[in-house]
Amino acid sequence: DIDETPAPQFMKHHRVRKRRSSGRSSAARARERVRVKSAFNVGWKGVAASFVVLLVVCGGMVYFMQSSKPQKKTPSQSPVTAAHLPAGGKEQEEMDELEITLRQLSSPEAEKVAEQFAMSTDAETRLKLCRNPEEIRKRLPDYPAQAVAVPAKRLTSGRIVKPSQITFRGFGAVFPDGSQRIVCVMATDDGLRVDWDAYARYGTATWPELLSGAKKTADIRALAIKSTYYNYDFKDEEKWICIELVSLDYEGSLYAYARRESKTGMLLAKGIGHPGTGSRQPVTLRISSPAEGYKRKQFTIDRVLAFGSVVGEVDEEDSWVQPEQDET
Repeated sequence: DIDETPAPQFMKHHRVRKRRSSGRSSAARARERVRVKSAFNVGWKGVAASFVVLLVVCGGMVYFMQSSKPQKKTPSQSPVTAAHLPAGGKEQEEMDELEITLRQLSSPEAEKVAEQFAMSTDAETRLKLCRNPEEIRKRLPDYPAQAVAVPAKRLTSGRIVKPSQITFRGFGAVFPDGSQRIVCVMATDDGLRVDWDAYARYGTATWPELLSGAKKTADIRALAIKSTYYNYDFKDEEKWICIELVSLDYEGSLYAYARRESKTGMLLAKGIGHPGTGSRQPVTLRISSPAEGYKRKQFTIDRVLAFGSVVGEVDEEDSWVQPEQDET
C-alpha cells in the first residue's frame, strides 16, 4: 500500500544519501531500509508511550486536587426520596394498568369481540359481549332499531383513544345504507366488553322530547363545539360559555350554556374546541331546559359526564381535579 503521510525530516536526508550512493548493492539497500524503518517505528512508539504517561500523571493530579476540595451540596446530591422518583406508588400502578389495557385492546381478541357484536342480530348474544348487561337489558326498548337488530355490513380497523378517564378501542360499524356506529371495546374485570349505550348513542330523552318541552332534563350524547350564540337569557358572554350540540340521529342544533366559573364551565372551556380550530367532539352531558328556553333551543349544562360517548363508573366531573393557580 502507498502511505501518503509526509516523511519525517531524517528520512528525507536518508533518501538523499541513498541517491548519492547509487553504487551500493541491492542487498545493502534493502538492509538499510529495514534499519531505518525499525528506527522510525521505535522512535514513534517511544513518543506515544511518553505522551500516555504524561496524561495519566496530569489526570491523577487534577483528580487529587478536585477531590481534596470541600464539595458544595446541590439539589442533585440530595437524598432521593419516593417523591423524586419518576413514577411510584399510585402513579406507577396507573401506568401499569394502562400498559395492560393497551396490550389487551391491541390484541386480535378486541377486534373479534367488536366483529361478533356488530355482525350479530341476536340481543342475547350482544348482551354477553357488552358491559353492564343487566342494566343494558332494561334500556333495550329505548334503543333505536338499527342499534339492536340490524347487523353491520363491515367493520373498519379500530384505533385506541383516551378522550378522558377511559381508554377504549373504537371500531366503525358500517351499515348497508352507508351510516355508521362506533363499537367501543373496553377492558373490564370480566374481560373485553362493548359499551352498548355508546353504540346506540343512548340518551334518557330524545331530542324531539327536549325540544317540545316534554322532558325538562336528560342525559344526552352529542357532538359539541364552542359557539357565540349569546342571546335572550344568556346574553352575558363573560358569565356563560356557549356550546353548540348536534346529533347524528336528529336534524338541527341545540345551544347549551354553563357558568364559566363553575366546574362544568371550566371543564367545557378546556375540553371543547372552537370553530375553525377543531372538529366537533363527542360528549355525554346532562342538560336542562330553563323555563321557556326549549322553545329557543337553549338549555343549561348541569354536568359533564364524559368527553366522549363512553361514561365511566365515575363521571368526568367527579374525577377532575382543578389545577392550582400559579401564585403571583
